[in-house]
Amino acid sequence: MNEGREGFTLVEAIVALAILGIILGAVVPTFAQNLRLNTDSELRAWAVSVAQEELDALRASGNWPASGSQRTVNIGSATFTSHLTHARYCQGTVCYDGARHLTLEVRHADRTMYTVETVFTVLDDTSANGGI
Repeated sequence: MNEGREGFTLVEAIVALAILGIILGAVVPTFAQNLRLNTDSELRAWAVSVAQEELDALRASGNWPASGSQRTVNIGSATFTSHLTHARYCQGTVCYDGARHLTLEVRHADRTMYTVETVFTVLDDTSANGGI
């Protein structure tokens, strides 16, 4: 009857679209999840960088801001808030001069992205010796 006719029938086109829809329905959520994971990974890397810069600045300056202080840092296309708490470092009943126990938390959009806890010590306090 229509032996020389080429092309798709309406039913074939609908079946092809249904198959395409099923494939896209399975693949699109995976792409969305990968995008979310990549974004979280990028934010976490920036948060680590913010924490490292904060700790380096503390180490270099030797000036301790008030415990509980916060600072806003823009890096990349994101804004982070660093929250620093510190106290004199003690082990049991023995406390050490020149040693501080500190916790630095870096947040983005009210979500903690990175936390570091460490002890800072003064290795060479030249100011106590008159700058010598």
